[in-house]
Amino acid sequence: MLTQAILKKYLHYNSETGIFTHLISTNQVKVGCVAGNIRESGYVYIKVKGKGYMAHCLAWFYVHGVWPEFEIDHEDTIKHHNWLSNLRPATHSQNMHNTRLRKDNLAGIEVLANIIKMKGG
Repeated sequence: MLTQAILKKYLHYNSETGIFTHLISTNQVKVGCVAGNIRESGYVYIKVKGKGYMAHCLAWFYVHGVWPEFEIDHEDTIKHHNWLSNLRPATHSQNMHNTRLRKDNLAGIEVLANIIKMKGG
């Protein structure tokens, strides 16, 4: 089980930049290297002692010492922006309200077209 002490032994978290760096060298990483990778989902994943974690959850745990009760929401909706002031606890429902329109969503285009029609454009 990952504890805050173990996390802080292996990684340093900069709460202003949202970046984790390695504190221990291994065959794959050196001290000071940025930890994690941005996955296709847009989230940063970091391995600690062979297990993968989402960086925004690790950030919350690193600072507050507890795992988030529900989810961690990115206020600016950008999934790899993990600085502390951009993160907040949220229920799944609250988190879903703070999302961008999907690329295949035409609702925004329809609303814009209606506004243009109303203005006589």
